[in-house]
Amino acid sequence: MPSRAYSNRYPKPMSRPFPPVYDPADAGDPLMHRIRNQLCKAVLPGPEVQYRLAPAGRSDREQQARRRSHFRESSVMILICRDHIDGPSYIPLIRRADGPHVHAGQIALAGGKVEPSDPSRWHAALRENEEELGLSTRLVTPLGRLSPVYIPVSRFAVYPYVGWYHGLPPAFYPAQQEVAEVLKLPLTELAHQEPSSQRVKIRGQDME
Repeated sequence: MPSRAYSNRYPKPMSRPFPPVYDPADAGDPLMHRIRNQLCKAVLPGPEVQYRLAPAGRSDREQQARRRSHFRESSVMILICRDHIDGPSYIPLIRRADGPHVHAGQIALAGGKVEPSDPSRWHAALRENEEELGLSTRLVTPLGRLSPVYIPVSRFAVYPYVGWYHGLPPAFYPAQQEVAEVLKLPLTELAHQEPSSQRVKIRGQDME
């Protein structure tokens, strides 16, 4: 399970010390190179898997939204972090602050809408990561990207990017108006997690 790295219910330090930097590229970090190589070579199943896991009719609603241009673009960052050189790798997740927004209170990756001032979707993911988590953009190395996914409730086409963070340890300074908690999801949880499912009722329909 993800562990708590930060909660805005507790005071945070006023100063913002810059973390020491460790560049895994110089040391030939095997995990970073393995992830980058896999993302460069792999043909991602993307939409095929997404539709298999999605509720009935999801692909039809997505195609209709795309034909009508009724969607907005957003970017998120899957950021590989470590607290020290030999420590376990993890991905920081956020619990969004409570409020009237459709995604309020949800566990999510740091990210948000692609703005006209962003040079690219990758730069949007970097900017949002710095705004929401307070992590320096110049300490992130791009490793690749994953298949985009469409979110009907907010009409966002989400573009996920994978990056490696060089700051040890990451110094999280979340945006309090947007982020209630920062959680750490160990990569081992993803590598060894057995698939599971549960049935829920959404708008009167039973879904798994």
